[in-house]
This record gives sequence, structure tokens and C-alpha cells, in this order.
Amino acid sequence: MARKAPNGFTLIELLVSVAIVMLITGGVIVNYNSYNDAQKTRSAVLTVKNNLRLAQSRAYNGDKPVDGCTELLGYRATFATATYTIQAQCSEGLAGGTQSYTIESGNTFSPVPSDILFRVLTRGADRNVTVAVAGPAQTLQFTVMKSGDMSEVTLAQ
Repeated sequence: MARKAPNGFTLIELLVSVAIVMLITGGVIVNYNSYNDAQKTRSAVLTVKNNLRLAQSRAYNGDKPVDGCTELLGYRATFATATYTIQAQCSEGLAGGTQSYTIESGNTFSPVPSDILFRVLTRGADRNVTVAVAGPAQTLQFTVMKSGDMSEVTLAQ
């Protein structure tokens, strides 16, 4: 008479199964963290782009500060490593309140872009400027063109 195999799993089979599940879980967590970092960088770039569009819109509409500005030339965006400011540029110099922004933690401008002046009524800028934001997972960029158009966000080369 043949012996019947016992029901259930051996200790070795259980250990191998648990090890496989742990490896898969670890891989998912690592990939999620990379994805999350990439999305934070993308969000930071899109926020910068939207704030620059707001400055461009204010210049186009001739939104002049109440005090200290006889002739509005446009709105100037000035960049530092992880911050940027937007302020009205008048014939007397910078005027009105300064809007200061900090990009999301872990992201920096790399390289720091040169200043951009969005001119009144023309919707254009004074120069072509590439804005690149470096994050933990990737570097994304877009370009502000002299015509005032802004390119799509792409991976930096």
C-alpha cells in the first residue's frame, strides 16, 4: 500500500514563497519612489511655467503697479538656485510688489536661467530662455521664446 503525502506545504516551500513576495514588494516600492520623484519634478516645472504665463498675461494687459510706475515696460522674472521672483519693470526700474516663489523641495534650477522680461502689449519676451528644473529622478525643461510662446515640457538633454 502506497503512503499518502501529507497535506500542506513544507517549511522550505513557505520560505521560498515569502522571499519571492518580499522581492516583488521591494521592487514595487523602489519604482513607486522613482515615479513619485519624477512627478514632483514635473509638477514643479509646470508651476514655474504657469507663473511665467501669469507674468506674461499681466504684461500683455498692461497691469501697471499703483505706485512708482509712470510707464510699464513689462514684467521681469528673476531666477536663483531654487527660487524665482516676478516684478513689474517700469521706466524708473523695478516697481510694485515682488512675487517670490520657491520651487518644490528637492528640485533646483540647473543651470540657473537668465532673467526674462515679458514686454507690454507684444506678448513677447526680450530673449529666448531655457528653464530647466533638476530633480532627484530627472531633469525637465521648457523654453520661453522671444515670440512669447512656451515649448512643451521635455526631458533635458
